[in-house]
Amino acid sequence: AVHRKLVQALHPGGLLILEAFHPDQLSLTSGGPKDAAMLYTLSMLRDDFGPGMQELLAEETGTVLDEGPGHHGPARVTRWVGRKAAAA
Repeated sequence: AVHRKLVQALHPGGLLILEAFHPDQLSLTSGGPKDAAMLYTLSMLRDDFGPGMQELLAEETGTVLDEGPGHHGPARVTRWVGRKAAAA
Protein backbone atom coordinates (compact mmCIF):
# COMPACT_ATOMS: atom_id res chain seq x y z
CA ALA A 1 0.00 0.00 0.00
CA VAL A 2 2.82 2.42 0.78
CA HIS A 3 4.35 1.94 -2.67
CA ARG A 4 1.05 2.90 -4.36
CA LYS A 5 0.98 6.06 -2.24
CA LEU A 6 4.49 6.94 -3.43
CA VAL A 7 3.29 6.67 -7.04
CA GLN A 8 0.22 8.80 -6.27
CA ALA A 9 2.44 11.49 -4.74
CA LEU A 10 4.58 11.80 -7.88
CA HIS A 11 3.88 14.40 -10.54
CA PRO A 12 3.45 13.03 -14.08
CA GLY A 13 6.93 12.32 -15.40
CA GLY A 14 8.34 12.18 -11.85
CA LEU A 15 11.03 9.68 -10.86
CA LEU A 16 10.86 7.14 -8.07
CA ILE A 17 14.20 5.73 -6.89
CA LEU A 18 14.13 2.83 -4.43
CA GLU A 19 16.74 0.57 -2.89
CA ALA A 20 15.47 -2.06 -0.47
CA PHE A 21 16.89 -5.15 1.13
CA HIS A 22 16.13 -8.40 -0.74
CA PRO A 23 14.67 -11.43 1.10
CA ASP A 24 18.08 -13.15 0.77
CA GLN A 25 19.34 -10.55 3.26
CA LEU A 26 17.78 -12.58 6.08
CA SER A 27 20.67 -15.06 5.88
CA LEU A 28 23.32 -12.32 6.08
CA THR A 29 24.66 -10.48 9.12
CA SER A 30 25.27 -7.04 7.60
CA GLY A 31 22.08 -5.44 8.92
CA GLY A 32 18.66 -4.73 7.52
CA PRO A 33 15.17 -5.72 8.65
CA LYS A 34 14.59 -9.18 10.10
CA ASP A 35 10.90 -8.93 9.11
CA ALA A 36 10.34 -10.59 5.71
CA ALA A 37 7.43 -8.20 5.05
CA MET A 38 9.99 -5.37 4.79
CA LEU A 39 12.13 -7.14 2.15
CA TYR A 40 11.39 -6.93 -1.58
CA THR A 41 12.03 -8.76 -4.84
CA LEU A 42 11.68 -7.16 -8.27
CA SER A 43 8.49 -9.11 -8.83
CA MET A 44 6.99 -7.68 -5.66
CA LEU A 45 7.95 -4.10 -6.57
CA ARG A 46 6.61 -4.47 -10.11
CA ASP A 47 3.30 -5.68 -8.70
CA ASP A 48 3.23 -2.80 -6.20
CA PHE A 49 4.02 -0.01 -8.66
CA GLY A 50 1.76 -1.25 -11.43
CA PRO A 51 1.43 -0.26 -15.07
CA GLY A 52 1.44 3.51 -14.39
CA MET A 53 5.21 3.45 -13.94
CA GLN A 54 7.81 3.01 -16.69
CA GLU A 55 10.64 0.84 -15.37
CA LEU A 56 14.03 2.47 -16.04
CA LEU A 57 16.31 0.31 -13.88
CA ALA A 58 15.63 -2.94 -12.07
CA GLU A 59 18.13 -5.24 -10.43
CA GLU A 60 18.60 -7.68 -7.61
CA THR A 61 22.27 -7.57 -6.70
CA GLY A 62 24.92 -7.94 -4.08
CA THR A 63 26.65 -4.96 -2.53
CA VAL A 64 28.96 -4.25 0.38
CA LEU A 65 27.67 -2.04 3.17
CA ASP A 66 30.01 0.25 5.09
CA GLU A 67 27.59 2.52 6.92
CA GLY A 68 28.67 2.06 10.52
CA PRO A 69 28.60 -0.94 12.85
CA GLY A 70 24.91 -1.74 12.21
CA HIS A 71 25.25 -1.98 8.42
CA HIS A 72 28.60 -3.49 7.52
CA GLY A 73 29.51 -6.32 5.14
CA PRO A 74 28.00 -8.19 2.19
CA ALA A 75 24.32 -7.51 1.51
CA ARG A 76 21.58 -8.36 -1.01
CA VAL A 77 19.47 -5.49 -2.31
CA THR A 78 16.77 -4.78 -4.86
CA ARG A 79 17.09 -1.54 -6.82
CA TRP A 80 14.27 -0.04 -8.84
CA VAL A 81 13.91 3.25 -10.71
CA GLY A 82 10.74 4.23 -12.52
CA ARG A 83 9.08 7.22 -14.14
CA LYS A 84 5.40 8.00 -13.63
CA ALA A 85 3.45 8.10 -16.87
CA ALA A 86 2.75 11.55 -18.27
CA ALA A 87 -0.81 12.81 -17.90
CA ALA A 88 -3.03 11.96 -20.86
